[in-house]
Amino acid sequence: MSDLQLSLFSESPVEEDAPSNQPKAIQSNSSLSTDIQNAIFSLLTADKISTRELCETLIEQFKVPKERFSSGKPKIYPMVCIFLESLVQNGQLEFVLEVDRGDRIYKIIK
Repeated sequence: MSDLQLSLFSESPVEEDAPSNQPKAIQSNSSLSTDIQNAIFSLLTADKISTRELCETLIEQFKVPKERFSSGKPKIYPMVCIFLESLVQNGQLEFVLEVDRGDRIYKIIK
């Protein structure tokens, strides 16, 4: 079933698909590839998620570049944070805690 929505810029109604139970495509400012985003989804299995541990797993299991800042934090860390924040905005995760500016903890919303 689909819903009709009127557009201000066209003369005919625009059809929208009905909501489904499939994960939504995330619209974010993240520069992560779709493959990495899908890998992150596959790793969101624990109740609480450490962004730092998630990055380390992406490096080890999904061949994400191993480049690091001088602090030792993976260079992919900020991009993963942006993506996880988009999941917070989408209602899929909840931000729990920032650990000494070295890690961010999220919780899966069930």
